[in-house]
Amino acid sequence: MLAWLLLGSVSLAGTEEPLRFTWAVVYQGSGRSVLAIDYSSRIAHLSSGDRVRIHFQPRSRCFLYVYLHDAQQDLYLLGQRGFQPPESPEADRSFTLPEGDNWYRLDTSGGVELFYLIVSDHRLRRLEALTSRSLSRPARYGNLPRLSRQRPVLEEIRKLIRESSTLAEPVQKPVTVAGEFRGVTEQGSYQGIEVESGSVYVRTIRLEH
Repeated sequence: MLAWLLLGSVSLAGTEEPLRFTWAVVYQGSGRSVLAIDYSSRIAHLSSGDRVRIHFQPRSRCFLYVYLHDAQQDLYLLGQRGFQPPESPEADRSFTLPEGDNWYRLDTSGGVELFYLIVSDHRLRRLEALTSRSLSRPARYGNLPRLSRQRPVLEEIRKLIRESSTLAEPVQKPVTVAGEFRGVTEQGSYQGIEVESGSVYVRTIRLEH
């Protein structure tokens, strides 16, 4: 399992534009290098103790929701946030989970951690409501907000996965993302995925350790 943070959502109106954004999952192992996970593999193989971050850069107005269903079968909200169009003066240029100098760390219990990356051109109000009703106090492992009633939230996420599968296949291509890795005293670049999608995009990211 992991530890850290919750971000509040921002209310924006829906849009008919295609979703356009870039995302990446990077990790730092026993060395100092920051690497991207293997996006071509169904399961990315890491090691207990590795540190993990999620990078997201919007290129259109959108809403982001990120959940973790961990190896102990607990469900956590990692973050939810709305983004203005990139040309807007108040636009967020990029976003990382966790924020600041923080990283998630894979613990020694091992298993498969499931991350759900959900991006929509409109607020997913049912998902937000189910999540809000299910939130409990942070688990003893850290500051992640745990969902005490996870079944309805997981069912809604799986419904979104089914709905997104009926849309046109999203255009996804590898890109190089420049990054400044706080807390690692290293600058560099790593591989991410650039996406152009219909109204909802859901990606399940599996990390085994």
